[in-house]
Order: sequence, then structure tokens, then C-alpha cells
Amino acid sequence: MTRGFLTLATGAENYYKLACNLLKSYKISSLNGSPFCILADRENKYTKLFDDVVVLENAKGSYTDKLQMILYTPYDETIFIDSDVIAYDDLNKYWSVFSGASDFSCFGQMLPLESEEGWFTNKKLGKYKNTIENVITLHGGIYYFKKGEISRKIYQIACDLAEHYDEYSFRGFLRPVDETLFAMAMAICGCQTVGIDRKPYFAWLQRVSLVEVEFFSRKLSFERVARSPHDKWVGQTDEGILIHFGNAHTVEPLYIIESNKVTFEFARRRGWNGFETVIYTFAGYIKAIVYRVIRYTQRKVIGYWRRGRKARNQ
Repeated sequence: MTRGFLTLATGAENYYKLACNLLKSYKISSLNGSPFCILADRENKYTKLFDDVVVLENAKGSYTDKLQMILYTPYDETIFIDSDVIAYDDLNKYWSVFSGASDFSCFGQMLPLESEEGWFTNKKLGKYKNTIENVITLHGGIYYFKKGEISRKIYQIACDLAEHYDEYSFRGFLRPVDETLFAMAMAICGCQTVGIDRKPYFAWLQRVSLVEVEFFSRKLSFERVARSPHDKWVGQTDEGILIHFGNAHTVEPLYIIESNKVTFEFARRRGWNGFETVIYTFAGYIKAIVYRVIRYTQRKVIGYWRRGRKARNQ
């Protein structure tokens, strides 16, 4: 049995940069870890850093690339981690977390069928009506799966659901994404989530309050409050393993500064001194401001272009 970690980067170069930040933080935080693979649409200077590289010949730059991790992983057991993540502790701890888990699993909750809090509801279950006993909510930044019949079935069902997306009652997304598709496919196949009440294992930036973050000292403290009656993952932990920032937050000062620390330590095997702390922190804020200006300008230009096209077509 082989096992390893997997991440994804297709399309813009920035996704490769994010994947490398994840890999570097993993190599710094893990002494003797499992190999790390990247699923990509091309080989380049970023993919050379990974232990294994799998190139998708027909990458779409969309959720479909992520679904294909099931087909193209080089390992018998895989833990997939989104690229917009920084590791503050040994990710190999996840192997014990998923020990005994379903052949396809993730962090999440198994909810009653009548629940309205999952990634889908029981209002429109179509041909799968008699096979679903639970509604599932899950975190799509981390998946665990084994090669085999069950994972292949998860993939096939997810593709089928995506093709007929409007025929079902999915929540949160008007178009197919991996979270909604995998949640329903897991329910159909009888796969179980790993309880999300295991609070030390990851901080999803949209759902936690960060208390202390310092990569050089591997310090990650965060707090989370309950958002629903079924939410058991509450309280504060000082033993966080990783932060899942979310792509939108990777242009903000926190990610930029922390990823700069990762890059610096990976290259020089030490943290910043006092002077470097001031310079790199200031540079991080400037870079974040530049990103915001660029994104604001892009939205304005695209908005003007769309309104102009609409006016010309009337």
C-alpha cells in the first residue's frame, strides 16, 4: 500500500505558486513525511519541487479537475489538500485521523435527512431517493480516499449529478462544485464523514477567529463558535495544524506575510531578524494593496464591457 498527499494546480500561474507554498510549509513542518504529488495541466519550475507530478491532458480549470483526483492519484491511499493552505504542523497526523474511515471521507457532519443545513436537501433526490439516509455537510479543502470500487463510484455519481445539477436541490452553489457533488455522492454510497468536532485539525478562515498565527514558531491558535444546533466544533485550540485560507483571502496581508515566511525559511532555514520583519511585513501590506487595486480595476473594466455589450445588443 502506498500513500501520499495530493494537491491541484491548473490554469493561472498563481495556482502553482499557492501549491508550492503549501508544499514548502509541509516540508518544513514535517520531518519524515509521506510523498506529495501535484495534479497539474503542465510541468514547470513549480512542479519540479514535488515528489510526484501527474499531468491532466484535458484540464478544464474548473471543479472537474478536482473530481479527477480520484482517477489520477498515484497512491493507494490519498489525502487531498487544496493549494490555498499553509501547514503549521505535521500533516501526517491526518493519517491517524482517517484511520478506519470510509473509503472516501472528509471532515464534516452526517445530518438527519430532513435537515436544511447540508450541501443538499431531501426535496429533490430523483433516482437516488431510496439510497440516501443522511444529508451531509462537509469541508471541501481536505479529502481522504482509497483507490477502489467505492471511490470510482463516487466519481461516476459526482459526474452524473453535475450533468443533471438542476434536477436536484443543492444549497449554496447555483453551479456544480466539488462540495455539493461529493456530499451527495457520499450519501448515496453510504460513506461517512470524520466528525468536524475534531477542532485542532484545521482552521477554515471563513469560520474561525484567529487568535495567534506565527509560522516561524509553528503557532496556530484559533476559536470557533457554534453556527447551528448540529455544530459541535466549538471552542479554542492552540494546536492547529493548518489554515485553509480560501482563494479570495490569498491576496490579503495575512496570507501574503505568512507565505513570505514559508518561502524565506525554506530557502534560508531560519526566520526573520528584527529588521527583516519590518521590511517583509511592510512589503506584504503593500503587495496586498496592489492586489486590491488590480482586482477593483478588473471588476470595473469587466462591468463597463458587459454593460456596453448589453447596450449594443438591445
